[in-house]
Amino acid sequence: MAARFFSQPADVTVKAKRTRRFCPTEPQRLRETAAKILAHRFDLLGSGPVNLGAELDWHRDYRVMYNWPRNANYPKLGRGR
Repeated sequence: MAARFFSQPADVTVKAKRTRRFCPTEPQRLRETAAKILAHRFDLLGSGPVNLGAELDWHRDYRVMYNWPRNANYPKLGRGR
């Protein structure tokens, strides 16, 4: 039988024990990463940590601090601003 991609509920305890045994720092690292994601702090494409604020603005280019128009039709924008 082929291995399943997702864990079955019965496998979770076994996999957790295995992870703690062979990668003891991994659970803490995962918790820290999850906390950063929940706080909207990301490392995007090697940018280093970027704090994107309490609410994500999907129209903002954080690198150049530019807000794209909400009604922008991206195929008509062309390259650059």
